[in-house]
Amino acid sequence: MRHTFFRAAALAGLALLPLPAAATTADDVATLLFGRNYHDNVTVINIADHKGPANNDLPPTVSYATPRSIAQAQQQADSDPMVQEALARRGIKLHNVVLVQTAMNGGKIVYVK
Repeated sequence: MRHTFFRAAALAGLALLPLPAAATTADDVATLLFGRNYHDNVTVINIADHKGPANNDLPPTVSYATPRSIAQAQQQADSDPMVQEALARRGIKLHNVVLVQTAMNGGKIVYVK
């Protein structure tokens, strides 16, 4: 019974914490917690977030990218209007593209540095 009181008091205290000023609507809170969803069938993966021994989930063509493979990926991104628009919307420059893959659903996966 005593634990229940403390648990309820802790939850009530959390509810009183103010949200950040920028997060005033439900959409803002969701963006803050989960990131922005662009609904454009393009997934952008920042390879800097996947470095190190614990994050070895990058394809070998990204981990061991060559200047030639990067140039091919940038050419592929530049020739695909869907990818061009997605990169522009996210503020990503073409020279940061390392690899472009086509997903099973026809969407694109773009690896950027």
